[in-house]
Amino acid sequence: MSASFNVTDLSPFDVDKDSDSRSNPSEEEGNDRDHPKLPTQNKEDPLKINGGPITRAKAKKINEALMILINEINETMHEKTSKKAQ
Repeated sequence: MSASFNVTDLSPFDVDKDSDSRSNPSEEEGNDRDHPKLPTQNKEDPLKINGGPITRAKAKKINEALMILINEINETMHEKTSKKAQ
């Protein structure tokens, strides 16, 4: 095996006219900006503490995540008590 590169070693690449290599191709005569946002699965859990010091930014994210969680629990409890009262 050689560390050098020879152009003759390359094989031709034929692009199919019907294929679109983009992951989100544009639609003709449409608006590309109105796509629904999918939940991102790569985001780190804001309530997970990996050890070490907690920065102000991390504390703010934890606080925001806790407030969202508390609000969701309150809404769920309110819905359940409303259904039982009916």
